[in-house]
Amino acid sequence: NGVGNYAFPRGEDPETQSVAYVGVNGFLVGLIYVEDTIRDDAVEVVKSLSEMGISTYMLSGDKERSAGYVASIVGIPKDK
Repeated sequence: NGVGNYAFPRGEDPETQSVAYVGVNGFLVGLIYVEDTIRDDAVEVVKSLSEMGISTYMLSGDKERSAGYVASIVGIPKDK
């Protein structure tokens, strides 16, 4: 990619965030960290579905740790 690998501070939690590296003229000038925003009603929706006997599964293209973090917040079992 032509961008030098220089020391840069890490984000709040690189295990649950994705990072985009920003380079200008071959120099690393910034990092952009993004993470999933969990809807305010997500926990209640998953709980309501479970109470109705409906199993909830999560499909994700994120890193396993990021997906597991979101699943744990909203109440989706780890094996789902």
